[in-house]
Amino acid sequence: MLGWLFTVLGIADWQAQLPIDKLIHLTIFFGLVFLWHRVVVILPHCKKQQNRWIFFNLALWFTMGVAIEFLQEAMQSGRQFDAADILANAIGCGLGWWLAKKLTPVETGVATKTNCL
Repeated sequence: MLGWLFTVLGIADWQAQLPIDKLIHLTIFFGLVFLWHRVVVILPHCKKQQNRWIFFNLALWFTMGVAIEFLQEAMQSGRQFDAADILANAIGCGLGWWLAKKLTPVETGVATKTNCL
């Protein structure tokens, strides 16, 4: 689909070497996990509930990535199952979670909610 663009730019052989599809998978799942993690962190939850939502966010997008690959094969739409796509999805999810966690301020215990069940 983008082959003509790569040919015009003179990087047609480079496109064959670069797994652009895997980079797209990694980027999409990175963005999904990262952005939803940021949403969960700003919602008013206690730490225990917040951790549950963060885990749910990570598990949901990872499961979605695996399910999409199996559905591609089952629907016979011309797309194929690719375990490398699942790996790229998983790496994207992990990187999204890691970066969002690094950018989340650490609670010091001062003025935090402690009345969580």
